[in-house]
Amino acid sequence: MQVRPGTGAQFARAAGIRSFTSRMLFQPEVNLKIGTAIFRSMLDKNGGSMEQTLAAYNAGPNRVAEWLTWNTYREPAEFIESIPFTETRDYVQAVIRNGRCTGGCMASELWGSQSWLPPAFSRRASRCEDSRSAGAKTRACPAGAA
Repeated sequence: MQVRPGTGAQFARAAGIRSFTSRMLFQPEVNLKIGTAIFRSMLDKNGGSMEQTLAAYNAGPNRVAEWLTWNTYREPAEFIESIPFTETRDYVQAVIRNGRCTGGCMASELWGSQSWLPPAFSRRASRCEDSRSAGAKTRACPAGAA
């Protein structure tokens, strides 16, 4: 995750990291814990809206707050399509498209059953592995694993 040192220091305690140093951001376990704490905080501030949170994570929370004043969005897709930055709009669309299930499955394929994966990824990954080992012929996650 892309975490700036100042932001890492700010969220280290919430992530259960003591004696934080910016060099710790190069440790996958620490980076993921802090990045997850940042993302959770942003998700809470955005009322659980994944689309707004992803946009804020990419473009910054102040920009998203401004964009939300432009219109009343009835559907998440309306908000996504209104994002004026192509990079941010593409990022939000890609994460949502790829995250429907592949987040946990992809994490499992990339890192195996690592204890440092955030709990949500670990649970998804184990269900995906169970599905594959049970003879599933597709790489799709089982229902409920997403």
